[in-house]
Amino acid sequence: MIKLWGKNFINLIYPLSCLICKVSLSPLSDKPLCQKCCNEIEFNPAPFCRVCGRHLPAKDQTQVLCCEDCQKASYFFGCVRAVCIYEGVIKDCIHLFKYNCKLSLVKPLAKLMIEHAPSLFKMEEIDFIMPVPLHINKLRQRQFNQAQLLAKVFAKEFAKKLKGNLLIKIKSGAAQVNLSRRERLENVRGSFRVKNSSSIKDKHILLIDDVVTTGATVNECAKVLSGAGARRIDVFALARSR
Repeated sequence: MIKLWGKNFINLIYPLSCLICKVSLSPLSDKPLCQKCCNEIEFNPAPFCRVCGRHLPAKDQTQVLCCEDCQKASYFFGCVRAVCIYEGVIKDCIHLFKYNCKLSLVKPLAKLMIEHAPSLFKMEEIDFIMPVPLHINKLRQRQFNQAQLLAKVFAKEFAKKLKGNLLIKIKSGAAQVNLSRRERLENVRGSFRVKNSSSIKDKHILLIDDVVTTGATVNECAKVLSGAGARRIDVFALARSR
């Protein structure tokens, strides 16, 4: 009852509203989005490429369920899986989270990952969780690493150790968002380093990120981790591009 009174009092001063469409929310709501916006989140449906996790339309499916790009390329990770398509409501949420410091989105976004993880990975085989790191300059600018915050909630739910300081970003390149696929690959080359190789030797690591597009960043992370002795690296993202 005291909690309810507190929420009602706060709502009188700072009315609760959906972060996306701004419709009023009940003071009892623990969600930063209204139900309509939640229902508009576009998920990344199966079947998808067994390597990069991109959804495969019926006409593109093959016997091995591998997209054309992945049939031509090789990667250092085992597979990438993503919960949502990086468009619409989820794209807006990620932008608000990363660039507008809307940390109230951490738990509901992590919850989406938590709900889908058991159907995408054998969680009992994962040794520990690791977020994709930010360069120290970007971390100081933003004050938080969005992948680290998501990974912290995720790891706690599955009672997995979170290793947030073993992989570090040592090169501050241009932002990936405006680069071509080839430019992204070159931009992240040599960007990461493992601090303590003995801690990851023969381990199965689940690498967490907020968004995967070409996979250049997570592949470079996986390359370094694999080179340091990790047995397998899989990637789990909140969203991915089509």
